[in-house]
Amino acid sequence: MLEYNYSMQIAKDVLDGVIQEGNLTNLYGSIEAYQNGREQGYSIVVENAVLRLYMISFAQFEKSDDIVIYTGLYTGCAITDEAYNNAKFFKHDNIFGAVDYIVKKIIEISNSIVDRI
Repeated sequence: MLEYNYSMQIAKDVLDGVIQEGNLTNLYGSIEAYQNGREQGYSIVVENAVLRLYMISFAQFEKSDDIVIYTGLYTGCAITDEAYNNAKFFKHDNIFGAVDYIVKKIIEISNSIVDRI
């Protein structure tokens, strides 16, 4: 039987939680794969009110079992230095905390009329 590896299962659990809890039916954006070295997970690309794209990427952190969340402008190819510098961490078993943070961030971005969050 095929199964997700541990780090991808964590990211999938977070993504499933965001989809279930987020009530994101009016959201414009997409879900993409995210990988940077040993970090493998997902990115949610969100369009704000002035048509600026932001990316929220999450995965199991490469140096621990923690969940890491990066938020910054969407570049189409890489996470910005700003997103790396503003990384948010949650313990690996705090899926609900990570989901809550991401949902709040998505709402904040999608309702924003400023050029940067």
